[in-house]
Amino acid sequence: MNMDWNLKFIKEKCYSLDNDRFKKKSFVYAPFPEIDKHGFQDGEIREEILGDILARFFRMENENVLYPLGFNSITLKSFLESKKLYKVLDHTQEDIFYTQMSNLGIGISNEKCISMRGEEYIGILQNAFIELYERGYIKYKVYNPSHERNNELYEIVDDASMPKAGAKCFILDIDGLIPQIVSDIEKLSIKEEYKNELIHKLSPVSLLKVDFFLSNGKALEIEMENPEYMGGISYIFLNPNYMDIDSYISLDEKESVYEFINSDTNLYAYSGLSAKNPLTGRDIPVFISKMYHERIYLGIPSIDSEDALFVLNEGFDSIDILTNDGLLMNSDLLDGYEKMEAREKIIEAFTESLIGTVSHEYKNHEILLSSLDPFGALFPFLEEASKINSLKEYLPYIFSSQFRPVLPIDVLVPGSPISGTMSNFITEGLCPLLSLIYDDIGSIESLFSLDTKELYESFLPIKKAYIHKDKIVESLFMPIIFYNIIKKEVSYALPDLFQNVSIVLGCMDIHHSLIRRYNHNLMDMDKYIHKFGCDAIRFLVASTPDTEELIYDTYHLEDLKSYLMDVKRCLMGAKEVGSLNLDYYFHKLSDMAKDALDKGDILSYIEILKAFNKNILFKENISKNQAFTYIRIIYPVFPYLAEEVYMELFNGKYSILNEGWPS
Repeated sequence: MNMDWNLKFIKEKCYSLDNDRFKKKSFVYAPFPEIDKHGFQDGEIREEILGDILARFFRMENENVLYPLGFNSITLKSFLESKKLYKVLDHTQEDIFYTQMSNLGIGISNEKCISMRGEEYIGILQNAFIELYERGYIKYKVYNPSHERNNELYEIVDDASMPKAGAKCFILDIDGLIPQIVSDIEKLSIKEEYKNELIHKLSPVSLLKVDFFLSNGKALEIEMENPEYMGGISYIFLNPNYMDIDSYISLDEKESVYEFINSDTNLYAYSGLSAKNPLTGRDIPVFISKMYHERIYLGIPSIDSEDALFVLNEGFDSIDILTNDGLLMNSDLLDGYEKMEAREKIIEAFTESLIGTVSHEYKNHEILLSSLDPFGALFPFLEEASKINSLKEYLPYIFSSQFRPVLPIDVLVPGSPISGTMSNFITEGLCPLLSLIYDDIGSIESLFSLDTKELYESFLPIKKAYIHKDKIVESLFMPIIFYNIIKKEVSYALPDLFQNVSIVLGCMDIHHSLIRRYNHNLMDMDKYIHKFGCDAIRFLVASTPDTEELIYDTYHLEDLKSYLMDVKRCLMGAKEVGSLNLDYYFHKLSDMAKDALDKGDILSYIEILKAFNKNILFKENISKNQAFTYIRIIYPVFPYLAEEVYMELFNGKYSILNEGWPS
């Protein structure tokens, strides 16, 4: 295998982002691979190869293609489609990744190297973070475990540890954006299970809203996520920090209640009123309390152990509503029903009788971005931030020995800087947009700038994105969130962010074990490339359905390598004049392959090629003109094979890319 073809591609600027404004523009995206000491040891190269296949095809179609590639680390360089030549840091890991991607035919070029440690990249990343902070989307909070119960703060990654009590952390507040975010998720071209997984992160709930009438004639609107437990409400707490309580206090108790509020010495105070339970007709005592961080707290001791302990300690009455079999009791029309049936019955009964209404809402609207333990924020929180006009004057920050961005020591600011790395929710979530807004003179400062309008409108939606199943939150969900923030903030309409998305599963060895260090099966990608060649590995990736794990079976790779040698022999045997009436089949192949690639269906494209090889290429004598048509069709998936045949058979002066797709 000739390993110099990529040098030819780079020399001819095959991967350059063309500046022809009249060309159709396309954006192909694959999240940056995780940085590793020895390159692609885990074999996770699927998304990058699949994206490269489509990017090559779209370039053959004379499209202006943006296909950003790089490394998932702000401490190392990133390869982005850009005309600006940035200084490249000489790191062994970078060289390994660069070489392996180049040898796999993935379209990267030294003309498009952007250092992720350079001031340009860090400056724009920090700028975006700060602008989101100053616009009120990113907020600084002190984490309190009691807030989690009421969802004032939540961690979107289920298995990640929450910060310790009292830890300072940054959250992204998406309240008000959720309906549009959900709409964008529902429009994605992915399986329903993935859509549901993403939407589930927002904790969708159906709330039954019912008026509880108080003994003074006032109505108190109650929202219940589990209305089937309504019969068990034994007490109600109203929080004066979250609502005006004047209408819900009897005249006799008003003085003692406000004495309680001002003293903060007791847990609660009696309001002097009771609420009528609309299900059972029982009277429920109403108290004023700041114990829970929510407007109205419903005490249901029969289903909540904390409430049960509270009523035991305070001597409150408790209403039991569950039998030993888990069926409802003491709940009027719900008696004898299990939980889900009771929920449906009460919602149906209350809505049909116009006693209540149902609303569909989302509990989670704050995403934990970073905390002091174990990771700090990108920029220092200024305890007295209101005393300065903007944090931007302090950009870019210097790096600590761990490459953590911190303020230079000679910069005097109030408060203490927080050192640490940025959450991958930010770095990966903003990556598609930051990749887009770089220009040939540096970078546009703001994601919300009018200068970005033409870029958004020209290159978006992303024509095709390949996302690893394990990265759908940071690489799919978070970009949608950030893009919706932009759409809300700018004064002009924007296209969707994603047009077509494929979720790709992971990689396994022949024993069906994930290729991971803890499985002791890390692979040497350089040896695989040297032994089987670029095109055989690309063949393996392209012919494996996205819905299946990619298995690095060396026997299969050996077969694919031999198969490609058979293809090459057939092409090299092309005559000046081949078998009669084959032109029709080659034109049909071109149309069918083009249709599949236009749709981003690489698997169908491969199946079309294999069927053609079996029925035509391996059976008939083909002409040189037909061979020329064929190598252009296979070029996106087999660039090295196509170029070798092109050079040997036609003495090609330029890359096949410049010959375009056969018409």
